[in-house]
Amino acid sequence: LDRRIKQKIVKVIDLPHGGTQGFAEAIELSKKDLEDLKLAAERKALGQFNKEIAMNSNKACYGIQDTMALLEMGAISTLIVDASLKYWRVVLKNPETKENYVKYISKNEAENIKGFLDITGKTRLKVISKVDLLEWLTEVGAEYISHC
Repeated sequence: LDRRIKQKIVKVIDLPHGGTQGFAEAIELSKKDLEDLKLAAERKALGQFNKEIAMNSNKACYGIQDTMALLEMGAISTLIVDASLKYWRVVLKNPETKENYVKYISKNEAENIKGFLDITGKTRLKVISKVDLLEWLTEVGAEYISHC
């Protein structure tokens, strides 16, 4: 095998079965190794994040509003998200100007909001969509990640 491929091999398993049954068995036998690999990648990402903050390099950000603004600009190469994130991604439309706006609001805040108004405070904005932010990041957010 090519050395580049050899570097990517986590474990070699000899199985008595092929096909779907063999594939399922290989996954089952490799679960621990794959979990360790995922944990190592997460540790590396968190270590790099902490390093950037400590160096004050302006290459790390946190907080929903700043992070989402940078994500939508394509300025994020690695996104670390807490699995317990409780925010909505709400798309609003101004019926007069036809402009769309995106708001990120906590689920606690959402319970107390009666409606959204434009910047003048006069026009009620229409809710076009309201999606769990963690779900949106999983399904759509990856398209915004910069790969440079």
